Amino acid sequence: MRLIHILLIALSCCIPGWAQANWVSQSTPQAGAWLNVAYGNGLFVAVAQSGPNRVMTSPDGITWTLRPSADDNMRWYGVTYGSGLFVAVANYGAGSRVMTSLDGMTWTSRAAAAISDWTFVTYGNGLFVAVANGGATRVMTSSDGITWSGQTAAASSTWRSVTYGSGMFVAVADTGATQVMTSPDGVTWTGRTAAAARSWHSVTFGGGLFLAVAYTFSNQSGLVMTSSDGINWSPSIAVSNSPWFNVGYGNGFFVAAGGGNALMTSADGTSWTSRTPPVSGNWRGIAYGSGRFVAVSYSTVDSTKQVMTSDPLAIIAPAAAPVPLQITPLGLMSISVVPNQSLLATGTATVVANQSGTWTATTSTPWLSLTQSIGAFPGVVAGTANAAGLAAGSYTGSISVAGTALGGTQTISIPATLTVNSPAVFTANPTAISMASSYPAGSATGFSIQTGAPGLAFTA
Repeated sequence: MRLIHILLIALSCCIPGWAQANWVSQSTPQAGAWLNVAYGNGLFVAVAQSGPNRVMTSPDGITWTLRPSADDNMRWYGVTYGSGLFVAVANYGAGSRVMTSLDGMTWTSRAAAAISDWTFVTYGNGLFVAVANGGATRVMTSSDGITWSGQTAAASSTWRSVTYGSGMFVAVADTGATQVMTSPDGVTWTGRTAAAARSWHSVTFGGGLFLAVAYTFSNQSGLVMTSSDGINWSPSIAVSNSPWFNVGYGNGFFVAAGGGNALMTSADGTSWTSRTPPVSGNWRGIAYGSGRFVAVSYSTVDSTKQVMTSDPLAIIAPAAAPVPLQITPLGLMSISVVPNQSLLATGTATVVANQSGTWTATTSTPWLSLTQSIGAFPGVVAGTANAAGLAAGSYTGSISVAGTALGGTQTISIPATLTVNSPAVFTANPTAISMASSYPAGSATGFSIQTGAPGLAFTA
């Protein structure tokens, strides 16, 4: 048994993605509608909208302890960690709808900027930002988590989630004409166009990418969207048309979870792999910390198992770095022309690479124009040389080929040569023919003509 345990640890340390493929249910000390979880200062903190205790904490995601919230009559929806402080927001309840804690165990009520239906809170660039799906004020900010100020949202949409990355706050909504909004400072917000009109429920940032998931029961291509800047969004294909409630990022992987058996992972936000949760349920919150992902559930078929973790044995190994792109030209582009035969001639050069990808070719060589300048590896770059105005001799130039693949980008230079030959000439032998008048009728004589280039035409 000890040998098996050691082997599993070795596997989890050495095989990228092993942990994300293997999930284990964990016992929860109380059945409740657990809606979100955050990680900070070595501690997981989960919050719930129902139950006698609405906070639970764990140092490892496995062993959980119930904690009293600042107000157990509140429906606590969102929780985050930043600047040494846990902050939670509530969607419903009489009284203050914000609470804070230095250690995740002892909580203090704080006055929200407004009695709105706060759904999510995040931290970035020295600022806590919360969004709401109802109420007159749907964005509020705080530099310390204690004193909050209301801000004007880009639209009165039902804002469900907000995240921060690459100098930008990004929020998504499940209904409304405007379902994405962005802000560089959390104060001034601008509406953006989502990849599709869906019930966008969660957004996160990781690996230079914003990624949102939706819980609309619709076609698969509309349930994930990605953006490099939070402004321009593209749809991505989910593994199923399940209701996706939450998405998180950690250690090179996106993890999305939802209703039923909805669980999927991706290293790039585009290609997703279906995973099997240990217990069927409505998985609402995901966080990464202490070397593992932790998800909490609003409800499960087994109410004592409302937490699941990836890889309970060891720290998740990072994803293997992609092999760098390497482009290789198979020779140069060599072209030869004979001016009085034709001023134009064509040539080609083949480019290959160590992985699939695309390429674009350009040239600044004045006598060369490219007729095939884009393609996929392996590919052929084609060009036409124009010898107009060029004296006989040899000319050199270059072609720049820029490639893009999973392994990154690379630009190489391919030499191009042009040989302008001397004009082709006629040589007649003999140079003259003497025709005697005494030749009988029908007699013939002749001479030969040699040309300086194959195919050079002449008439006699």
